[in-house]
Amino acid sequence: MKVNTIQKENLAEALTSLYFLMICADKYIDTRELEMGRIMRSLENIDEKQFFGRIDEYSNQDNRVVYNRCIDALERCDRQDQVRCLAWMKVIAFSDGSMATREWELYQNICLNEINLDLNEVLEEQKKIRTVIGR
Repeated sequence: MKVNTIQKENLAEALTSLYFLMICADKYIDTRELEMGRIMRSLENIDEKQFFGRIDEYSNQDNRVVYNRCIDALERCDRQDQVRCLAWMKVIAFSDGSMATREWELYQNICLNEINLDLNEVLEEQKKIRTVIGR
C-alpha cells in the first residue's frame, strides 16, 4: 500500500466516523445532514460502498468504541486533514440550521481535548468548504 493510499484511508475513516458520531449526537438524523454526508463523500472521494459499510458497522457498536476508532483515525491523519475533518464536522452539524448542544460538546471535545486544534484554523477551513458547496 502506498503512503498516499494509507493517508486516503485514514482520512476516509476519520470523516466517516466523525459523520456518524455527529449525526447521532442529538438523537435526531435530519435529511439535510444525510444530504451533506452525500456531498462530503463526493468531494472527498470516499467510496460509497465502503462508507455505508462502515456506517453499518458503527451502528452495531457502542458509540464509545466508534469514538475511540475516530480518535485513532484522526491521530493517523496529518494536521491539514485533521483540520479538514473537524471543519466537515461543523458543516454537517450546521446543515440542519443549528448546532445542537450535544453536537457542540462532541465537536469541542474532539477538537480541543483530543486533537488540540486551533478553532480559528478549523473555522477558516469550514468557510472554504462552504464556499465550494455553495452554502
